Amino acid sequence: SHMGGSRALIEPLSQKALSLGYEGLIIESHTNPDAALTDARQQVTPSALSKMLSHLKYGNLSGKTAAMAVKEHFMCNKKD
Repeated sequence: SHMGGSRALIEPLSQKALSLGYEGLIIESHTNPDAALTDARQQVTPSALSKMLSHLKYGNLSGKTAAMAVKEHFMCNKKD
């Protein structure tokens, strides 16, 4: 989210990064972004972040969304 400096740019920049094969994103989330003490313009609510992750497509992995990739990562790396 720092790259764009605006929450409106987070989703398109994130999609471009994932399409180019980047393996991670840093997106700031806050329950009330406009009241955040720092970086308010580039933060999204947790629900907006969840929605965004469900739209983002992860690389060329046959339509896998970013949310699916995150869940898969944590399930594969889960410690019993």
